[in-house]
Parts: sequence; C-alpha cells; structure tokens
Amino acid sequence: MKTIIVNGVERNIEENGVTFRKLIQEVNASLSGGSRVISAIKVDGTELSTEKQDEMLDSVVDSMGAIEFTATSTMELAMETLTTLEQYIDRIIQNIDRAGALYRNKNYLAADGYFMKTVDGMDLFVQTMSGIKATMKVGMNAKVALAEATLISIMNDLLDAKKQNNYVMLSELLLLDLTENMREWKTTVFPSIRERAGS
Repeated sequence: MKTIIVNGVERNIEENGVTFRKLIQEVNASLSGGSRVISAIKVDGTELSTEKQDEMLDSVVDSMGAIEFTATSTMELAMETLTTLEQYIDRIIQNIDRAGALYRNKNYLAADGYFMKTVDGMDLFVQTMSGIKATMKVGMNAKVALAEATLISIMNDLLDAKKQNNYVMLSELLLLDLTENMREWKTTVFPSIRERAGS
C-alpha cells in the first residue's frame, strides 16, 4: 500500500507496479464527475512541471516518494485563466503598439515581426476565450458577442491590409481599432463574464 494525498486528504492505493500515468488517470476518474481536474502534482514536496510529469508517466509509483495532487474546479481554473488573460492583454497591446508605430514610421521589416507576434497572440487569446466560454457557459452574452464580432472584423481587415501592403491602414487598425477592442475585453467583457459566473 502507498499513501497519496488529494487536496489534503490521504488515500491508500495498491502499488503492485502501477505507473504514474495510471495513478493520474485513477485520481482524475475519482474527482467529482469531471467538475474538478488535477491542477498540480507534487512529488516529495516539489511541484512537477508539465514536462517533468510527461517524463515520469511510465515510472512505477512504488519507486516514487510522497505524491500529492491538488484538484481544482473547472470554474475556478476558468476564473484564474481570465485573470491571466487580463495580464496577457497588456502584453498583446505592447506588441500591437510596437507594430503600429513601426508601420507608421515605415520600418516595415521590424513591424512585420511584431505583426506576426500580434497575430499569434490573438490566435492564443481567441482559443483561450473559447475554452473559458465553454467552461463558464457564457452562452449568448451580448457584450461577449459584440466584442468577438468586432475582433473578427478587425482581424479580417488587418489580414486584408497586410495582403495589400497597405501600411497606413495596418497602422490605424492596430493602433486604434485592435487596441481599443483589447481594452474593451479587459474593462467591459471580462467583468461581465465574472458577474454572470457569480450569479
């Protein structure tokens, strides 16, 4: 028998050559019907990075030290992710501003680099927001729908301007429209999502 800890509660498990992968699957399965997920794993008091967890998947639990799991509700994770996205928006806006200013100053090569960072950042933002919306069951929130539609329109306009090498339009879309949309997410949309989640 080996003792593990899940959210501060000790549990005994059969060792018998069980792999770390199998243990993680069993702990996940035991969490309240999918509304909670493993958010952190510690071995001998040290939190494992995702990479380290992956390296250890085929290790036998018998050979490992003390194992502790922290499980968090999917709603809590979504709220934490929303907070992280607020900080991420600030970084995106910095890239947007740099790209826009560089296009305006006709430094096209440097601007293209920041433009690509902006596009990649926006892609990650949209994917993350999709996950948050699904988890928090945001549905047809008018503020979210309007901000999304505006963002899609701006991104389409940006890609069209880029294809046409219309650097004046790129600069204006970045510095005015996209920056304003990102600030709207932070000041209006996120508080609306939090309010809806709290009700």
